[in-house]
Amino acid sequence: PGAFYVNQYHNPDNIEAHYCTTGPEILAQVDGQLDAFVAGIGTGGTLSGAGKYLKEKIPGLRVIAVDVIGSIFYDWFTRRVLVAPQMYNVEGIGEDMLTGAMDFSVVDEMVQVDDRESFHAARRLCREEGLFAGGSSGSAVAGARKYQQRHLQTRRVVAIGSRTIGSTRS
Repeated sequence: PGAFYVNQYHNPDNIEAHYCTTGPEILAQVDGQLDAFVAGIGTGGTLSGAGKYLKEKIPGLRVIAVDVIGSIFYDWFTRRVLVAPQMYNVEGIGEDMLTGAMDFSVVDEMVQVDDRESFHAARRLCREEGLFAGGSSGSAVAGARKYQQRHLQTRRVVAIGSRTIGSTRS
């Protein structure tokens, strides 16, 4: 009684919330100077909402989705095939179902990372930057690094995990 089900995985308000808040916050923090926005896909709300907002404000911005190996999103994005999900240990990103709060039309490219890469990057964030971040934030940073290694002209990148925001600059 007196409660409601947020249904963050399929609620379009999830996307709208990040469009109205997370996107403008990132834009202000980078003074409009950004080459790529990288985020893991969990519900899809952060990536879809903030990604859409940033693309509208920054010409040429690339939105990069990060998916953990074992999740279904990568195969859906690249081949439009629903595969059987596999086990993985990273929490906060990846899924065994398509979510209504994920707008794939915002995404320019998707990068896959595995558990080892994700947790290694999370430990580096702690050790080298003093950021206590979980595996999904490690996934985002590992994905951003993979993307930057393939696109050397990409200099300014914001990577966002489930709970921690970080940036990389090469």
